[in-house]
Amino acid sequence: LEIAQLLQAILEAEGVRVLTNTTVTQVKGIEGKKWVQADREAMEFDEIVLCAGQQPELEQLNLEAVGVKTQPDRLRLNQKLQTTNSHIYACGDAIGGYQIAHIANYEAKNALQKALQNALFSSQYRVDYRHIPWLVCTDPPLARVGFTVAQARRKYDNDVLVLQHYFKTLAIAQIRDEMTGICQLVVRRNGTILGGAIIGSQAGELINVIALAIAQKLKIDAIADLVSVYPSWGEILAQTASEYLSTPLGQKNWLQNLLAKIGCRV
Repeated sequence: LEIAQLLQAILEAEGVRVLTNTTVTQVKGIEGKKWVQADREAMEFDEIVLCAGQQPELEQLNLEAVGVKTQPDRLRLNQKLQTTNSHIYACGDAIGGYQIAHIANYEAKNALQKALQNALFSSQYRVDYRHIPWLVCTDPPLARVGFTVAQARRKYDNDVLVLQHYFKTLAIAQIRDEMTGICQLVVRRNGTILGGAIIGSQAGELINVIALAIAQKLKIDAIADLVSVYPSWGEILAQTASEYLSTPLGQKNWLQNLLAKIGCRV
């Protein structure tokens, strides 16, 4: 079951109607009531919340004078976050990319430091968003990082394994009666972690461990070896990763890694 489908099922069970691939064509107030026209359906609401995002104001910066070119509502950048003037870099909402605070922080704190290395030392550094986690603040929350299952299979075809474990197996979930949730890890057959998604309590904290593993290029057995406090939500990570070690392929790779550590060959 896809993580997004599970979240939708949870919300709908609580009475939330979710409309996907739907275009809102107009919003009207009729006789003191609020109406939304979505495709062919008109719906009445008590309140309407519009999440429109942000648009950078670039017109007054006189960027053309310094050789910085723009596209509609965004700057033109390369993968080093350089503008068309190689001495000027940009990050955050101004570049018209991901409008998320922690990604802007990554670009400003990390990427621009590396961009300075590019400018001074001709480094080939590129920003890499694959290890940046995302959080959807629903109840329970949904967090993910890296490739989704569909993205991984498009890129690696049959060289993809999907590991899943449910929160209901955790002692802390049973104690707190918060058993709705699942941890999903996407890995290659050699144990390389491609991505992860978690829906459940503390998902926003748990996903950081997977993000770190991807950034540091750790294999799935490193997560399986993780020793968490008992009882804790962190147990779900090792339990999910251990699904890989229970497969014949996982056992073979684990043995090869063990022998490599002690200087033996298979």
